[in-house]
Amino acid sequence: MLGVFDSGAGGLTVVKEILALNPGISICYVGDTARVPWGNKKPDTIIHYSRQLTKFLIKKGANTIVIACHTASSVALTAVSEIVGDVQVIDMISPSVLEGLNTTRNGKIGIIGTRTTINSKSWETALLKLKSGLKIIQKSCPLFVPIVEENLEDHPGAYEFIDLYLKEIKDLGVDTLILACTHYPFLIPQIKNYMGLNISLVNPAKSVAKSFFPNIDTGELKIYLTDQTPLNNRFFMQFKGMGNVKINTLSLEEIEHE
Repeated sequence: MLGVFDSGAGGLTVVKEILALNPGISICYVGDTARVPWGNKKPDTIIHYSRQLTKFLIKKGANTIVIACHTASSVALTAVSEIVGDVQVIDMISPSVLEGLNTTRNGKIGIIGTRTTINSKSWETALLKLKSGLKIIQKSCPLFVPIVEENLEDHPGAYEFIDLYLKEIKDLGVDTLILACTHYPFLIPQIKNYMGLNISLVNPAKSVAKSFFPNIDTGELKIYLTDQTPLNNRFFMQFKGMGNVKINTLSLEEIEHE
């Protein structure tokens, strides 16, 4: 069974891409919606939360862990890897850097994500380790998350914030933009419209999905959330029509002792 965790419901965009390529795989997903967002928290706090969710998934029988959160992938990968034993850990960064390198034509790559993800410089470090001389432009876009959760992608205010956050990246001639947050794929049409037809967008969820071999299993998707709110509903809609989906509420007390 595949275990997937995220700071909230956004990681379900990763689950969607995994199931698209591996429809038979069984997945247990846990989203820490009671303590979201993680993107403005200290690294030590993110590490603590990540270890809790990882232990929960291992107890549920996960033999592979996907850190479906760019913030956690940026600061907690080593800490998670230290506690899983022989369980494989897949983060959001490692499978995606090669796609960014293979996509760019002029060596100018933009990265957008939460403040913690951008401040960690994890994407920049990974890219430059593989190829020196790249021009990396990073920008935190904290208001993109509430825009998506409130379903306001087409609101005029959304375009104002896209301009605010992405103007410098556009002006510098970036030809490849990495969406280093699981919410951002919902903004792909708006970002493409703003950046122009020549921009290539890298959705790391698709890169992560390619990390798995076709797997025949029960195809069951179990979703655990530490709090359920109407904001999560649009993420559940991705699985409309799937009969084998179970959504559960997980109390913080059940994971805080981990």
